[in-house]
Amino acid sequence: MKRLLFLLLFAIQSLTSFSQEIASELPINCDKKTDVFQIVEDKKQQALIFYTDKKKITALRLNSALNIMDSIKVSRNSEELNDLLGYSMTENTYNLLWAGSKSKNITIQSFDFEKKETLAKHTTLNFENEKLFQKLTVNGVFYMLTIVKASNIINLYKFENDSFTKKTIDLSSKRFLSSENKFNLLYTIISENRLSDPAFSFELISNETPPSLVLSSRKRKVYSQGNQIVLTLDVCKLYSQIIRINLNDFSAQCQFIAQPKIEEANYPSGDSNSFLLNDKIIQLRSKSDILLLKFKNQDGEELKSYELKANEEIPFKNSDIIQENGNVNNVRILDKSNQLIRKIDNLNPSISSYLLGDKIYLTIGGVSSPQNNNAVMYGGMIGGFTGAIIAAALTSNYSINNLNSYNNRKVVYIHCIFDTNFNHIDTEAQKLAFDKLRFFAEEKESHFGQTIFKMNNTLYYGGYSTAKKKYLFYRFND
Repeated sequence: MKRLLFLLLFAIQSLTSFSQEIASELPINCDKKTDVFQIVEDKKQQALIFYTDKKKITALRLNSALNIMDSIKVSRNSEELNDLLGYSMTENTYNLLWAGSKSKNITIQSFDFEKKETLAKHTTLNFENEKLFQKLTVNGVFYMLTIVKASNIINLYKFENDSFTKKTIDLSSKRFLSSENKFNLLYTIISENRLSDPAFSFELISNETPPSLVLSSRKRKVYSQGNQIVLTLDVCKLYSQIIRINLNDFSAQCQFIAQPKIEEANYPSGDSNSFLLNDKIIQLRSKSDILLLKFKNQDGEELKSYELKANEEIPFKNSDIIQENGNVNNVRILDKSNQLIRKIDNLNPSISSYLLGDKIYLTIGGVSSPQNNNAVMYGGMIGGFTGAIIAAALTSNYSINNLNSYNNRKVVYIHCIFDTNFNHIDTEAQKLAFDKLRFFAEEKESHFGQTIFKMNNTLYYGGYSTAKKKYLFYRFND
């Protein structure tokens, strides 16, 4: 009966997705090759939407109702504006940073909506004896992080005053553990190429939308927390390794937080992973007959723990055990806890957490490897600037990556709800805005130039409707 009710709710969700509220309609033309991204400013109650194709860039400034306040259109020279690296902003000026066809050349394209003008400036950035592994914007400032070959040295390139300032973070006195649980150079650990973690890549985790289990299954993750960039490494079964980079003085702190250990084993067995939620860390270890879940503070002190054995009911779940096969509409409901534990053990274990009000929404599960070779490089980047398409390069397109990440994968999971002290709350799990969007987007594949962003605590999905010949924004609320 429970399974029938769940499948009925899935069917109702799919049927009602077409009635989703339209927040705004814009007279913008897009095609399959149009890339769209955005810069959101909650304080100014506005969003900037950029539409790019081979010949031009159209920038719109929208108010909180997503109506056009003003626009700027500029031609695009693909030799100079080849691959979008990221963006920065100061007051009323918004800078797009592009790599040229020659990887050392960078064009800074500035949009000033007060003066109604654009300006292009050029600079060069040559990585010598180092590899790029992350690009992101924090508090309106664009950063690129590299690792010096055969070392524990991170170089951080900060974009300011139309050029890059290099900051060196020397971790030579620190030690890092590899996937073989042996001390090794940070460069060697980051360069390791795994099916789920391409070499020289960290998966960006943002609180814009609840991170999918696919994104959080990565063993190398990066978070932006206030004035810090936080790197986490779960490649070693013994510890979660954390590097916190202070963006005020460019100092760094490194710490090891012990992973949960299954008592019967003398050596950590099973696979493990972690997830940062503000100043807390959530850790998971699983093997074929047991699952351990621990909540700790940033000093590694345990706050709460749960243990699940294969022959027991799951005391902390707020949903059925769900198995998705390739997309949100192709699901199977599993009956027993041993199925969840066994499947997590056979897949890549993952935890994702999202704070909404005074409740912590936690998803626990396992993720298969991608079903096609193209997906293997999802989220990765090659050593230079080029090759970073908009969807993979920009912090602002994190949610599009998040939305598409379940495609062509098997994912098994449960939803759980806890209070802020990590006590389980026995209540029905409400469908979050992003969950509603996943159903809706599955039915709207014909929309071109998709984008997703949150403004004023409301989630928006944008896409070009071939039927209406307009660019539509849909509104979703938790």
